[in-house]
Amino acid sequence: MSKKMKNALFVLSSLAILTALTLILGTMGMDEIRDYQIPSIDLPSKQDGIYHGTLARTRWGLSVEVSVKNHIITEIKITDRKSSNITESLINELSDQLINRSTPDFDAVSGATMTTKGYLIAVAEALKGGSYTP
Repeated sequence: MSKKMKNALFVLSSLAILTALTLILGTMGMDEIRDYQIPSIDLPSKQDGIYHGTLARTRWGLSVEVSVKNHIITEIKITDRKSSNITESLINELSDQLINRSTPDFDAVSGATMTTKGYLIAVAEALKGGSYTP
């Protein structure tokens, strides 16, 4: 076998291994995020204050502070992006769908990406039972 052929096989083998690793590592945790059922949130039962929530699992993890006043979400801040690659424009789009509503619409984004779902999970976790600061 010629040296060129050996080099070509080495390069192709390396690319195949790299592609397989990327697919495996890139999809780890997707089932957990996709299958997570976001609970309904009873905002009328929530006291005014700031609720802290975190999605710590998977590579879409982040932490948020959700401000509630008069039983309405007034602000959502990301306090730690952890490994999430969420963009400012997506944060704004999602926040617009949740802020100033008496009932958060967690299913507002159809065909939600994993990043979107991670954000919504963190917000829901905050309101569901995350830590609370009056």
